[in-house]
Amino acid sequence: MLGSTRRASLSRLMVAVFVALLSAMLILAGIIVGLQSFGFLIQNSVWITQAAEILNPILFTLSGIFGIWTLLLAYVSGWKSAD
Repeated sequence: MLGSTRRASLSRLMVAVFVALLSAMLILAGIIVGLQSFGFLIQNSVWITQAAEILNPILFTLSGIFGIWTLLLAYVSGWKSAD
């Protein structure tokens, strides 16, 4: 019974981290799009490219962590590849 309780609390924690990572990715992507849109509106190509060059590495790192975290969450939740 203790193992089941521990697994459930671990799963809840992992879901919370999953939601935080997903939210961070979406917010950062929205910021990139917003900055690039602003650069487009003011017709400043440097603004558009700089927004991507500065923020893309952070977004790609978050995306990689999110992908690995999703696989770990699926494993802890008991997901099977046949499901």
